[in-house]
Amino acid sequence: MTQHTDPDCQAVADLTDEWIECVAAKNTARVEELLTEDFIYSRHPKFGRDTLTKREIIDFMPNIEKSDTKVVEQYMRKFGDVILVHNVVEANQKVAHAEEAKGNASFLNKKLLDSSAWRKEDSVWRCFDYRLIDALG
Repeated sequence: MTQHTDPDCQAVADLTDEWIECVAAKNTARVEELLTEDFIYSRHPKFGRDTLTKREIIDFMPNIEKSDTKVVEQYMRKFGDVILVHNVVEANQKVAHAEEAKGNASFLNKKLLDSSAWRKEDSVWRCFDYRLIDALG
C-alpha cells in the first residue's frame, strides 16, 4: 500500500487498492460503486479494443479467471476535486478466451503503466477515467 500525506490522495490510493481486490474477487457490486456513470476505460491500441464503458467493464469481469495485481509505484496530483493517478503495477491476470473477449488480453507477470482520474461527488471519490498506457520492460 502506498502512503500519501494528503488525506484525499490517501483515500484514492486505498480505493485503487480496493478496486484491484474487487476485480480479483469478482465483486461487481462494489466496482459499480467505485466508478462514475460516465466512466470510460481506454488503452493503447496495441492492447486490443480501445474503449470500454462502465457497464462493459462490469459485464466483462466474469471472464477474468485469475487476477493478482499490485501497485508497485504510485504518483498522484490533486487538482481541486480531481486527482490524477499514475501507477506502475505488477499484473498477473488471466482472461478466459482472451482472443474472443472483446480484445481484452491476459497479462501474465507483466509490469504495466496506467493512469486514472478520480473526482469527488457528494463527498465520495469515484474513478471516471482509466487508461492502460504501456507494458514496461
